[in-house]
Amino acid sequence: MKKTICSLFGQAAEKIFNISYPNPGACPYETTESKRQAAFYRNTGIWCPKPAREFFEFLMDRYSLTVKQLKNAWSAGAVAWDIDEGVPIVRTMRVANIVVKFFVCFLMFYFVLLVLYAASFLQHGAVYTAFMTMAVSLFCVMWVADNSFFRPRRTALRVQKIIDQNQVEIEQEQKK
Repeated sequence: MKKTICSLFGQAAEKIFNISYPNPGACPYETTESKRQAAFYRNTGIWCPKPAREFFEFLMDRYSLTVKQLKNAWSAGAVAWDIDEGVPIVRTMRVANIVVKFFVCFLMFYFVLLVLYAASFLQHGAVYTAFMTMAVSLFCVMWVADNSFFRPRRTALRVQKIIDQNQVEIEQEQKK
């Protein structure tokens, strides 16, 4: 059992599952930090400091956050890492949330007005084409807003909730 767990997680297994080996570094599957960082980058697309990587692995292991969620949040800056203090930074940006929602609603209203205006002046076939063009444009704007802002914000709020609930446990995990 020890070799199986060790082969899957390396040194992290020793910390998480309290596996002890007679000599420090006796795990036969142990790798260097640079190899773990490179493997993490290959698997997730996130290049981050060691404590941040361990924190992300903790979130994925314990709280079922996905690689895609964490990558979106990291790329958007909603979840970051303070290297000096060694703690995660969660930015939820309430004002920006309101601005983006207002912008999306404004674009929806604008597209509807444009289609109604086009319908009053154009022939039937042209109205359909204009409507489909506007619908595709609106879908694209909504998709970009969702992927670049709303999803990272939801992930950041979830991470913040996890941090608040488990502050003591996370500090102990970072000290190890």
